[in-house]
Amino acid sequence: ISFLPTLTGKGDQKAHDFLYWEFPSYGGQQAVIAGDWKAVRQNLSKGVVKTELYDLKADPGEKTDVADKHPDVVARLEKILTEQHAPNPDFPLPAIDPKK
Repeated sequence: ISFLPTLTGKGDQKAHDFLYWEFPSYGGQQAVIAGDWKAVRQNLSKGVVKTELYDLKADPGEKTDVADKHPDVVARLEKILTEQHAPNPDFPLPAIDPKK
């Protein structure tokens, strides 16, 4: 998605459906933001796969994990986390990389 409309102030900026990132350091992390929701996984290098969910509108400081209260949102964001991850032998995340 081009960010030219934001830079030039001309036209409408198309919004992303979601923002995904992962980080192999600090135990391995993976996250996605979609709308007001943020899903986070930590310690993936240690074999832990637990998805935390935060409502960024109600809790911008991400203090309260609401995953248990919103299993439908967790499932939708976990699908994105799975689809967007591309295994990399230089930066493995053993808990979510496909087993050989």
